[in-house]
Amino acid sequence: MSDKTQKLTVSIASANIFGLILFVVSAFLVGALWYLLYGNITITDAGSVLALSHSRLAAFLPIVMLLCFVDGVFLHELIHGFFFSLFADKHWRSIHLGVMWKVFTPYCHCDEPLRKNQYIIGVLAPMVILGLMPLVLGFYFRDIFVVAWGVIFIDAAAGDILIAWKLRNLASSSMVLDHPKEPGCIIYD
Repeated sequence: MSDKTQKLTVSIASANIFGLILFVVSAFLVGALWYLLYGNITITDAGSVLALSHSRLAAFLPIVMLLCFVDGVFLHELIHGFFFSLFADKHWRSIHLGVMWKVFTPYCHCDEPLRKNQYIIGVLAPMVILGLMPLVLGFYFRDIFVVAWGVIFIDAAAGDILIAWKLRNLASSSMVLDHPKEPGCIIYD
């Protein structure tokens, strides 16, 4: 790479370690907040799961929950793609979605450089939409299942959070290209 470019990537190991720490901290904070607001968790606090468990799908509840999680992981990547496409000149033609089969991990790649702030919006959008919004709504509707969903999908964005954090001091005029093979990006000054 020339002196005008800089590779900024996050290793899978560091993202996983950060994800574990993030999960423990967020679960503790969310649990403490729940306790302060509502006291102990009761069966009525599992509103959406309770409603599902009374339906004909009750026997399939673990499978339904797993499918929701898998769908959420793919939706996470689609949200990256949607927001990247809003800022890319070629829109969806610049977006590539797929699965890295060696590690069974879905990915989204934008092959156009974006401004730093645009890239950060695209990187953090899934955490906001699938994590923070359900977390807030779960507290509002007093549904512990939705709160747990929010915690899980905030944690699922651990690598994204690390990348955004590493970009925070970069000049806003910098262009950022999604790295084609690794979690991270290439910075053009």
